[in-house]
Amino acid sequence: MGWSWGSIRSKSPTETGAASSGAAPDPQQTALAGHDVGTAPPQGFRHRIARGIEQIRRRLSSIVTVVPRCVRRAAACVQQRHARSQIEALLDRLASRQASAAGLAADLRKLSEAKQQWALSDPQFSEEAFGDLLRTVLERQWPGKKVLHLEKALHERCLAAAGDSVPEELRPLRDQLSALITTQADSSRAVEGLKAKHRNELQKMGFGTARQIAAGILWKGPVLSAALKAFDQANKACEFKPGATEAQLRAARDELEHAGDNLLDALDRTHPKLAPAALSARYSATANWRAVHIQPKNQAQADLYNRFVEGHNFDTSPGKALVLDKSRQAKALLREVAEHNTQRQPGTPRTAEEQYFRELSRQRRYLERVDDLDSAADDPDMKEFQALLAQLPTSPQGARRDPGEAAPDYAKALETLQLTVEAADQKVAMLIADTVEQIAQLERESSITQRAKQARQLVQRTSLAVLMKLPVREQLILLRQVRGHLRGQPPNDPRWRPFLDAQSKLYRAMQLSPAFLRHEKEQRRTLMSWLQRDKKMLREARDLWHTYTPGQMRDIMMKIAQAHSRALNCEPPQDIRFTTDPDVKGYRWLRDQRVILVGTVNRQFLDFEDMIAGLCHENSHNWQDQLAKQVQEEHPVSQEDHPLHEQALSFAANHGFYIRANTDYLAYRSQPVEAHAFRTGAKFSADLMRMLAS
Repeated sequence: MGWSWGSIRSKSPTETGAASSGAAPDPQQTALAGHDVGTAPPQGFRHRIARGIEQIRRRLSSIVTVVPRCVRRAAACVQQRHARSQIEALLDRLASRQASAAGLAADLRKLSEAKQQWALSDPQFSEEAFGDLLRTVLERQWPGKKVLHLEKALHERCLAAAGDSVPEELRPLRDQLSALITTQADSSRAVEGLKAKHRNELQKMGFGTARQIAAGILWKGPVLSAALKAFDQANKACEFKPGATEAQLRAARDELEHAGDNLLDALDRTHPKLAPAALSARYSATANWRAVHIQPKNQAQADLYNRFVEGHNFDTSPGKALVLDKSRQAKALLREVAEHNTQRQPGTPRTAEEQYFRELSRQRRYLERVDDLDSAADDPDMKEFQALLAQLPTSPQGARRDPGEAAPDYAKALETLQLTVEAADQKVAMLIADTVEQIAQLERESSITQRAKQARQLVQRTSLAVLMKLPVREQLILLRQVRGHLRGQPPNDPRWRPFLDAQSKLYRAMQLSPAFLRHEKEQRRTLMSWLQRDKKMLREARDLWHTYTPGQMRDIMMKIAQAHSRALNCEPPQDIRFTTDPDVKGYRWLRDQRVILVGTVNRQFLDFEDMIAGLCHENSHNWQDQLAKQVQEEHPVSQEDHPLHEQALSFAANHGFYIRANTDYLAYRSQPVEAHAFRTGAKFSADLMRMLAS
């Protein structure tokens, strides 16, 4: 028999009445009645006790559950840190000089075991998480260019090269690590290459002199001060920042160029006596120099080139308007050429338009000189030549005959150009024969002094078109006659002006022979095939050139010079030396020492493409010396059989009468040894850069 809570106390009259009548109790009275004994009603008390016990049970259960979870998480963190330390140890061993295949394999096994322990202790482990850990450690421990050292070690003491020492089960891990290092190194090289290109483009602008002059003026005034401040801000904005893209860097360079032109304008307005030096530096900047010697490859380039060269002259003191105008035109021309070279794939056949402008560039000077010849109004040869010249879609300079017409048929235009050259040859044939006869008559003159005087007069009154088509033998005889008693280049003063002018004109007429050009083209192809084997090394040098020490630069340059010399079949230079001599602004060949000098004052050598062109240019002088000596040492009968006999004699005739660039730059560029060296350097550097970009 049970008991109840109500049975141990007496009921109140109210409760008794409510119970007997069956009416519902008053909630307020019930609540008051329940508090009479200081406790809760029976059902509320039990519920609270049960709920409290349940809360205690849940808390105890959560504690029991959290403890193993925390333990597992801590264990996973420990294993992850252990895997990280194994990765760091493996990378350190890989980079160390004492690394061995067995040691690397042992570290790989330790890393593999650490990876397995991490996977067992962490349910959230994945291959992606392990790959992220590898990448994180690599980026933190070997940031930026440091990873290149690791990649070099990877190839020298490579895990892949030691494949036989690595067990089969470890090779996937080895391959994953190798691929990650290679990817990181390629990314670093790309960044450094972009940085180098950006620096080189800044170097070519030629604003350094203007900045130096403006900064040195004590009282600048508001106009110059504002221009200088804007230039410095634009220059600071041009600093290379991680993550910068080519488009962003180009936009920053455009802003700097605009600020630099404004600085020149302010300097010219406020201090006109100080401005000429700054204007000349901008006018003769590297970018403008390169634009002068471009050979247009299509109509768009020809239009930009003709606009640029019209009124352009490095020998004059340029005004502000000319400097700013020509600099903008040079920039547009170089950008058009760069875009065309980027779009054209190596090995792609030239279009008819490209072939036409290529041939037109070769024949331009000759056609211009023939067109300038004095002739009778009824001269049939001249009429035929001029009629064919008028049929060309462009002038000899490449300017359009009718800009409004549609694109012409360049295949037909190329045929017309060939007929025009033949008509020009026919026109000058009689003049050539007459000049050869006059040269023979001069040989019969007994007085060397009188002969030299008459020879100089003959050169001055003879058209350059005729001199260009003279046989090489007659050109060399006439050159010897012009020199008379001279045994070396005289000083550049008015006394020797008739001789200097005559010699310069003959130098311009002494073109490189077609046989020589074909021979050189084959040499260049051979050299490219050899350098293809070192493509990776040369790519890295291209991208990281500005970070190399002079010793590293010299090693790369010597390898290229030796390969170039082997292709030319000549002895390589004895040495390549860097000099701070301010007179050596670029590169120089020291014939007596057989050494190539590299000037470091203007920092031109930091441009990899420029260095390649300069190196090949100077080594071409090395080959010219050896070629001339080789031919001259042969028996006179054997000399005629040498395939490069005539060109070698032209080089030899130039050696004793070399024109310096600071005396007459156009004559300097036109003399045989420099015409060949400049052409070879430009061709080789362009071919190499295309090969490295492919």
